Amino acid sequence: MTETLPRFEDILELVASYNPECDEELLRRAYVYSAMAHRGQVRVSGEAYLVHPLEVVRILAEMHLDDLTIATGFLHDLLEDTWVSEEELEAQFGEHITGLVKALTKITTMEQSYAAREAAQAENVRRMLLA
Repeated sequence: MTETLPRFEDILELVASYNPECDEELLRRAYVYSAMAHRGQVRVSGEAYLVHPLEVVRILAEMHLDDLTIATGFLHDLLEDTWVSEEELEAQFGEHITGLVKALTKITTMEQSYAAREAAQAENVRRMLLA
């Protein structure tokens, strides 16, 4: 049985259930902006890329996190995976959200760098054992 994909309205309903005064306009703008920026992108699986931010946001909402964090969840991959620049993101969503997105991008870059180093070290050990 396959799980149904999260929909924006379902996420908004979940957020409103624990935060009735949530900034619906901010969340809607972040969702639409993310959808436009990721338009046409697909994952290796063939699934639309937008499914990933929606899943991330669903998890954040289930954790009862605040509006800024949830908006950041929609936008978290824009700087590394789309045409959106830091300046454009800041113009649309302000310094605070842009700072959060930049921090997440740096963490991802560091994780990828670490993983690449780990893989290189493992390959060196493998070669040494073969030799």
